[in-house]
Amino acid sequence: MIARVSPRSRRHDDMGQLVAYLFGPGRANEHTDPRVVACSEAVEPDLPPPALAARLEAPAKLFDTRVSGGSVWHTALSNAPGDRVLADAEWGFAARRLVDSLGFGGADGTAPCRWAAVRHGVSARGNDHIHVVVSLVREDGTVASVWQDRVAAARVCAALEDRFGLARVEGRRHGGGMPGYTRAEAEQAARRGRTEPERPALARRVRAAAVAGADEADFVHRLRASGVLVRARRPDPGAAAEGYAVALPSPDGTDPVWFGGGRLAADLTLPRLRRHWPDADHHAAAHAWDEPAPHAALPAPPDAWTTAARTAAAAVARLAADPALWPETARQLAGTLAVLAAGEHQAAAFARAADRAARSAPMALPVTAPAGPDPIGLAAVARAVAETPATAADRAARAALVEHLAGLLGAGAAAERRAGKPRQARALTQAAADLRAARGA
Repeated sequence: MIARVSPRSRRHDDMGQLVAYLFGPGRANEHTDPRVVACSEAVEPDLPPPALAARLEAPAKLFDTRVSGGSVWHTALSNAPGDRVLADAEWGFAARRLVDSLGFGGADGTAPCRWAAVRHGVSARGNDHIHVVVSLVREDGTVASVWQDRVAAARVCAALEDRFGLARVEGRRHGGGMPGYTRAEAEQAARRGRTEPERPALARRVRAAAVAGADEADFVHRLRASGVLVRARRPDPGAAAEGYAVALPSPDGTDPVWFGGGRLAADLTLPRLRRHWPDADHHAAAHAWDEPAPHAALPAPPDAWTTAARTAAAAVARLAADPALWPETARQLAGTLAVLAAGEHQAAAFARAADRAARSAPMALPVTAPAGPDPIGLAAVARAVAETPATAADRAARAALVEHLAGLLGAGAAAERRAGKPRQARALTQAAADLRAARGA
């Protein structure tokens, strides 16, 4: 179960407009039989939408209270498509647990907020869900706090998964995971003529450049060489970068959409990327963020693909001997597969495999931990693949490399299964099968 509590979706100013949408047809006509399954004591569940909105925002009108950022808090609680369909009473319980956990229900002695939980048909993606709408102006005119609401909502979802026997969001429980994209992002990509949203596409390019890059400057050069727009966040001109943002050039001439590293994934912030570049001189690399110089690749040896295949085979053996290496292996494997996705004719299979491996990458490593010796060696594979165009003579070695990368995915699936993450294990197993099919093609 997930709670969509994002800065763009959780706060509103117009209660009437939001309630009208929830009881309307929906963007894809998915709002069938909309109904209130739970609400606060001061709200009646059978009111028509205009009256319901008026009842919800009555305290805000009475006290003329203005709330910075919007007086209406909103989230959607959603199950996975394969979960059982919950009864209205179960969804009502879930809504009350969420409201009380976030301090909106008055259980802590404060005046309660007015709220309602609205349920209708499954979403366009097949998710059973409810919408929870809360007026942040309490019955006494004071304003409820939304501090750390996303953290609290995630805890509630984890507890509800256990109570109702639902599929678990494994990344939330084990410190991994990579954000998916929203329907709005998918619709925006379609309007711009892209085959997928920009955020996952950028995340793969950043991973590819990070794993193949020898240092920070090399990382920046590789990003630009892959067609990514790059800019640094720094306290003063010429100072070492404190963060970065990336974007794809807009095909329709509109302004590009920029994403900070942390918006791509938790492990793609600049401090966490720097962990993996030994002896990094951040001040010496500062000019690389400003210079759009092309990346100068070193001449590749004639047996680069064969050496890459051997290195990947050795990584399979190391991972089989020490499954604890899987999180770091997953990080390097995701970058290596992302490099391959940029050049292989079966790009989609490699891109999916890269994304699935990235979900096993460690997301919460301490940023101060020093970079140690690389026991995996896939960074060298990523670098060789990025810099060596494959020829007909490399066909056998390339096929062997893909087979070994599929073997790493399979070994990772076993590690995830032992760690109690069956869904991620199944995803990795499928990714390995997809890679082998792509190799055959």
